[in-house]
Amino acid sequence: MKAFVIVVAVLVVAGCGGGLAEVSSGRIGCAPGEITISDESSGWNTSSWTAICNGKEYFCSAASGGWGAADVDCKPRQQ
Repeated sequence: MKAFVIVVAVLVVAGCGGGLAEVSSGRIGCAPGEITISDESSGWNTSSWTAICNGKEYFCSAASGGWGAADVDCKPRQQ
């Protein structure tokens, strides 16, 4: 099951921006429906975006590694 989740996350981050709220959700503590995504940028094996929830901004990024794994991280905007 864990491998399936990782593969889905990679596919979502790699090219289908509609799932970035779902990928960000567990990392920022907001339900996907409460998250607005902006400033999406994708490269060959990296992606970055801004997730906004309850007026707070989080900078998120993902990097794909070997075997289809993706490392996704979100950090709150520093004031």
